[in-house]
Amino acid sequence: MINREFLRSALEYESATVDVASSGMRAVEHCQECEYDLILLDLHMPEQDGLETARAIQNLSPQAAAGNIVFLTADNRENIHQKLHADGFNRILNKPIGVKALFSKLRRWLAVDINSDDPFDQSADENLLIDEQAALQTCHDQPELVAKMMHLFADDLDSRLPKLDRHFKRGDISAVSAILHQWRGATGFAGAGGLARQIDSLSPALANRITVDGQNISQDDSKMADAYFKFLRCADATQTALRQLSD
Repeated sequence: MINREFLRSALEYESATVDVASSGMRAVEHCQECEYDLILLDLHMPEQDGLETARAIQNLSPQAAAGNIVFLTADNRENIHQKLHADGFNRILNKPIGVKALFSKLRRWLAVDINSDDPFDQSADENLLIDEQAALQTCHDQPELVAKMMHLFADDLDSRLPKLDRHFKRGDISAVSAILHQWRGATGFAGAGGLARQIDSLSPALANRITVDGQNISQDDSKMADAYFKFLRCADATQTALRQLSD
């Protein structure tokens, strides 16, 4: 996924040795085999979520893991952060996070010398379909990393838009929301401000749906349908633009 690839590329650029886990269960297996200076966990992962994974890692080595786990999430709701704090996890990074902000936090938490200027991360302009300057800023002024992120995001949109549409038509709102959550974090890495705006408009409409006798019902289906149509149109345009810019 683009979020994982972005972090790996950024850390390897600073000569870090990086292992990547495709799921929470695989992350636990890695920690059984190796002791890490830093463990970055996405709050939402396949098979088991980040919090479950962190608890399992702590059970392997509580003393080593307690200060080394950092959570990444695109979910900025206060209750989510409170839940993590209550479990003793105070190191939380909101996605998307740029290279400079990431390294600034790691410098402070790990007390190591990481070659990075003071953090200044520019959010993508949501009035632009693709904000190339914001993507360059987020990727630490590395054009090759920007091109890579744009190409990866275009591939992900191409492969998963049909799946998302099937989920939506079947009324599987949780599956739709999970994909949108991942894409919302990825928009910052690719400078896809327009798509970020459409996801932010669609997500509340999906969250407001309720289930009655197995049927998903919204108080205003017409508004949700309109938001979904605009999202699809923007996603298609974003994919085309990313292809052109990354080729």
